[in-house]
Amino acid sequence: MTVLEPNELYKNYSQKTTAETEVAVSHADVFGPFTIGFSDEVGRRIGLMPTIYYSPTDSQGFLSTDDSTAEIGVSLQLIQSLYDLRNVMTSLLVLEHAYSKYDDTTDLASLDLSEILGKKVSELPAFKLANSLSKFKLDLLTEPFNFHRLPAIYLLDHLEIVLTLFQSSDDLQTGVALDYFQQREWRLVQHFHPSLFWYSLGDHADYKDENRRSRLLQRREIQAKIGRSQGYLNACWVLESIDGVPIRDLVSFVSAPNESLDLIGQDISDLFPSATFVPAEDLGFDG
Repeated sequence: MTVLEPNELYKNYSQKTTAETEVAVSHADVFGPFTIGFSDEVGRRIGLMPTIYYSPTDSQGFLSTDDSTAEIGVSLQLIQSLYDLRNVMTSLLVLEHAYSKYDDTTDLASLDLSEILGKKVSELPAFKLANSLSKFKLDLLTEPFNFHRLPAIYLLDHLEIVLTLFQSSDDLQTGVALDYFQQREWRLVQHFHPSLFWYSLGDHADYKDENRRSRLLQRREIQAKIGRSQGYLNACWVLESIDGVPIRDLVSFVSAPNESLDLIGQDISDLFPSATFVPAEDLGFDG
């Protein structure tokens, strides 16, 4: 998502240069002519957060690529440190799990951390060692962490959210400087809040889609159109409502090419009852 007014969707913001030509580029050129928009207030209520842009450079200030021989720059070092911190936090998680058998808290061994770490808690390297320790030794190990804080599983989840917000400021494939930075991107990251109702498109044990069977054909159509694997969809979440109000009722703006309206199969006003519809052609779309 991006912070733009409708009349900015087709405004040229950079030049993509190839060996043969220069092409003026707008947000719609990159992401297509279909748009749904939320007000600032609704965007914040559903948890939209601004992207954290980083400069993908090496230690010499040049764009860092897979072929780079120089050390990575400061931005990439900071991100790498966050991944290292995530690994440290998993050790704390293992200690908390090992201690849970003594204080009768929820067993963590069956937790599936595949979306974060690619494995379950019981598959972590330190699991067997930590679970072989006596309560006395675990007391000594966990005492430095006994201050007012969230459990490690939540800290890991929050750290993962931070990591998903990072976005390169430059398009490394085309070499266009600050290409992505000019998008002013915001992201909706799956997170739990009492007012938000999410469901998983995958096989999440606690948050499966209650209407999964009836939506199976729809899922297959979406999969075919976007060209993504089933594994990709399994990792996706859907935000269905906020405070009981369907998300589509909170959409305030919709734009699409006139020629596509027949393909949608429903009136825009039926799909998005509170939205103002503006044909993409009125904003600068020329097919």
